[in-house]
Parts: sequence; C-alpha cells; structure tokens
Amino acid sequence: AQAGDLLLAALRTNDVAPSIPRLLDLGVDPHQLTSALTGVLAQRLARRVCPSCAVYSEPSAQAVADLGLESVMYAGCEWLTGQGCPQCRGTGYQGRVAIHELLETNDEIRDLVSTRAPDHVIRDAAKRHGMVTLLDDGIAKAAEGFTTLEEVLRVVPCFPASRVNDLFTFQPNGGRRHAPVASGSPTPVNSDAVSSRAILVIEDDADTQALLRLI
Repeated sequence: AQAGDLLLAALRTNDVAPSIPRLLDLGVDPHQLTSALTGVLAQRLARRVCPSCAVYSEPSAQAVADLGLESVMYAGCEWLTGQGCPQCRGTGYQGRVAIHELLETNDEIRDLVSTRAPDHVIRDAAKRHGMVTLLDDGIAKAAEGFTTLEEVLRVVPCFPASRVNDLFTFQPNGGRRHAPVASGSPTPVNSDAVSSRAILVIEDDADTQALLRLI
C-alpha cells in the first residue's frame, strides 16, 4: 500500500473506528499506517421489509426511545413493516439491505493515528468531517422503508457515542479524565488513565458491549 498499490483487507470490528487501534495492536507502525491507509468501510446486513406485505406503520415507542430519536423523529417518512405472508414465510422480511459506514483518512485522522488516539476520538473526528455512521445510515434506510428501526437495533452497534463522550473527555497524553455527570446518568469508573493493554472479549451480547464501553 505504501508503494501505491491498492490493498484490500478485512478486519472484524463493530464499526470503522476500532479498526485503526486493532491494526496498531497487531504491530503496524503508526507512521506507516498514516501513509498507507486510505479509508475504512464497515457494513452490516439488515433484513429488508417484505414488499408483498409491507404496510405503513409508525416505529414503536421503545425503538424510538432506544435510538434516542424522540426529539428528531423524521417527518413524512415511509416507515414500513411487514405483516407476514407466504412469500416471507410470516416473518415480515424478505432479502437483505446493506448498511454502511465509510471513514476516509485526512490530516486530522492521520494525526490521531500517529498519537494512538482511542477509537471514540477517531470516530468523533470522522463525524466532524461528514462521516455517516452505521446507526445514522440504518435509521435513514428505515425511514425510506427498506427496513425497520427494530432491525437496525438488532444489527447495528447502537450504544450512542455521545453518551460515552459525555462521561469521558480525551487528553492528548492518552489518558481520560471524568467529565461532570448529569443526574441519573451512569457513574463512570474511577480511573485516572486507561491502560494501553488490550483485552479481547469473545462476546457480542448488546448489554455486555454497552457495559464495556461505559467502563
């Protein structure tokens, strides 16, 4: 890749941002990575609403609350759900629709890579430069009638990054200091810095992921 050739590789991560710390953990030199990395694409496959039995249906209040969309619900959208029919074998879904997230490297991302910034800082920087997250793309596709919010919740890492960043603020020296916590918010772990040691957890349960991100 450093010689100018296009090299495609696959990694197993929840979204695009953790792929950069993963490469660094595998021993890739940060400065070599900044010159070689062009971008990272994440993809999830969600079940598509069955076109044979699709009807208009407002998203459930629980799904809206889980996604934090109470104050930003899309107006005039094609919220669809499948009632179940012989074509979809009563599931309400038929086929798949892809949900994507694309991180394109720029000067700010390269600086963060060279300083080994954590993934949530890289994610925030990419979002400032216009990156559409998996969650946002999933919500948009649900609003267009391709899938449902419940399906987006099932396949996309939906723990809001803003909630994590409200609890912790990043310091350039690699540590985290605690930010003020609003009443009713989870109390952050009392630790002055984050260890550079990586821990691999073989578990994809949503509650476990949310707990680990808070810790």
